Amino acid sequence: MCNHRRKVEEIVPAHKFHFRKENLGERLADVSMVSFMYALQLTTCESPQDTHAWNWRRLPSEDKKHLITEMTVTVSGDSEAGPAYWCGMALMHMPKVPGGWKKYHVLMPGYWGKKWYLGFLSGDTFGVSALPNRGACRALIGPEETSYFALTHCGKQIPLSHFGTGEIGQGGPFCQLPLR
Repeated sequence: MCNHRRKVEEIVPAHKFHFRKENLGERLADVSMVSFMYALQLTTCESPQDTHAWNWRRLPSEDKKHLITEMTVTVSGDSEAGPAYWCGMALMHMPKVPGGWKKYHVLMPGYWGKKWYLGFLSGDTFGVSALPNRGACRALIGPEETSYFALTHCGKQIPLSHFGTGEIGQGGPFCQLPLR
């Protein structure tokens, strides 16, 4: 049973987005990648990218119609960002190479204290990260317009807001937030 504070229940829509949460094997794989991810971003002063291909869950295309746009954050793409992948390499994780994704948005749910999950819609890609958040998080800016949304641990959409921006390698007040 999914219990929320009454205030949240009043604004949360009835539709539930279904996705599998992270399992132990995926968590162990995440931990094993930390040093490598620090090396890719060429700085140890900031939290590294911690979402990998095995953390993303595709959502059914028919669920797009259930997104409440007033609860999403839609951002423009970065003209300097290259494609997510080039020749099999994940450019999105390499901010210091040409085309690498280095800029990010800081996103925050409409309530604090409960687990929530970051989802996105960009072009034909519609999915959610299986990694839970407990507060604000960072999301890299790719080349395309993207709509971000937040889901509770039981799959209900909650309000999401834009809190700031930054760039990997520049430090700043958001550099220790999880990078999804």
